[in-house]
Amino acid sequence: MTTDLTRFTRWARESPQRQYIALMGMLYDPEGLTASFERLAANKAPGVDGMRKAEYAEGSAERLADLSARLRRLGYRPKPVRRVYIVRVQVDAAIFHFGLLRVKVHLTP
Repeated sequence: MTTDLTRFTRWARESPQRQYIALMGMLYDPEGLTASFERLAANKAPGVDGMRKAEYAEGSAERLADLSARLRRLGYRPKPVRRVYIVRVQVDAAIFHFGLLRVKVHLTP
């Protein structure tokens, strides 16, 4: 994690009632996005775009630089996730959310 994001995480844990309104400066850091991408598990299901981590890795430096630039200028709009309900015997239903791989990169702590 980047230093700013680590510091923010500590502040948020110390005072959970506090509100934060300017977080984009921490989220578009290219090094942080690269670290988030590396932490993603390779054996997870692909996103709704059908892309797996191995496919995204081909040219990931350019893709993450583009994602960083779009986040910086507030031009990135994530696509909606696909919600799937799976009925189980013991419980009513389990809800799973499937998003784009780049959304997973962006949201991985």
